[in-house]
Amino acid sequence: PFDTYPLTLVYVIPNSSLFDGVSQLRNLLVLLFFATAAASLVLCLFWIYRITQPLSALTRAMGSVGKGDFGQRLDIDDRNELGVLGLQFNTMSQNIQELIQANSAIEAQRREFEIKALQKQTNPHFMYNMLNNINWKDNVKN
Repeated sequence: PFDTYPLTLVYVIPNSSLFDGVSQLRNLLVLLFFATAAASLVLCLFWIYRITQPLSALTRAMGSVGKGDFGQRLDIDDRNELGVLGLQFNTMSQNIQELIQANSAIEAQRREFEIKALQKQTNPHFMYNMLNNINWKDNVKN
C-alpha cells in the first residue's frame, strides 16, 4: 500500500530531542521571571526605605520637640517634598528655641525691674517724698 503514494520518510526525530530546546527555554524564562521579581522587590524595598526613613526621622524629632527638646535639627536632602518639610521643621524648631530664650531674657529683666522698683519704694528719699505728698494733700483739703 505504500507504493501507491510517493512519500519518502527522510528522518525520524525523537520527541525528547525535539522538545529539549523548548524545555531549556522554559527553564531560562522561569529563572528570568524570578530574577526580575527579586530585583523588583529589592528596588521597591529601597524606595520604601528612602521615603520612610526621612518620615521616621521627622516623627522622632517632632516627638523630641513635643517633650521639650527644642534644639532638634534634621539633616534631610531638600530636593523633594520631605526635604521641604524637614527644612520647615528646622526653621520652626529654631524659632521656638529663640522665642523661649527671648522670653527668658524678658522675664529676667522684668524680675530685675520689679526688684529695683521695690528697692526704690524702700528708699528713704522716696518715703520722705511720699509723706510730704500726703501732708500736702491734707493741707490742701483743709
